[in-house]
Amino acid sequence: MLNWWGIGPSYRESPAIGWVLLTFAIFLFLLYRFARTPLRTYLEDRSNRIRTAIQEAQIAREDAARKLSQYESRLAELDAEIASMKLDFQNQGKQEQARLQEEAEKIAELIRTESQETLKAEILRTVAKLKRDLAEKVLGSALEHLKLDPEHEPKRLAHFIRESRMELKK
Repeated sequence: MLNWWGIGPSYRESPAIGWVLLTFAIFLFLLYRFARTPLRTYLEDRSNRIRTAIQEAQIAREDAARKLSQYESRLAELDAEIASMKLDFQNQGKQEQARLQEEAEKIAELIRTESQETLKAEILRTVAKLKRDLAEKVLGSALEHLKLDPEHEPKRLAHFIRESRMELKK
């Protein structure tokens, strides 16, 4: 049988449950009386901190999701931008190559024109020199072969020079 209130050596085997319940009830009353306000404040503060932490975590998660979508879109745009830049550089390279080719052709044409003009001038100078040399040799040879008397020499010489010049002009 249960020992509710008995105290002493005869109740050594079964302690008094009533007294234990009474002291526990007093403990709960004192705990309620003195610890209720600080415990309530602590629990409310803890609840508020947890609620705030959850809200901040949700905001941080939303920010992270937004940033992730921004980074993904920027990454997709970056691929397109890289392709666009590559195409632009290729177009610029082709334009530069065409410009350089055109410039090289102009320079080549200028060199060709200048060399033709130089060649023509050299040919004309050489022809003139050859004509002079030929005229001098012909004149010298003619004077040597003709050996005329001094009074007829100037007339014949003038006639010969005129004929030589006419022949050279042909």
